[in-house]
Amino acid sequence: MKVLMPFQLRDKILKGLVHLNISHKPRPPMRPELRRQLQEEFLPEVEQLSRESAGLTSRRSQVRALLRPA
Repeated sequence: MKVLMPFQLRDKILKGLVHLNISHKPRPPMRPELRRQLQEEFLPEVEQLSRESAGLTSRRSQVRALLRPA
């Protein structure tokens, strides 16, 4: 099958169309009640991830100490 349009041209056209389809606008501020609701909903997960990442940081420090030349 013969290619009707070279890849580079198709790629350039596609990227141009995608660029034209994107709109950059500042978002309106979040309503305070929605913000509070989301904070309450995700607080347990955030706290758990915080504990887990602290543990990872501690382990990473221990591994670095072991790998340091004497």
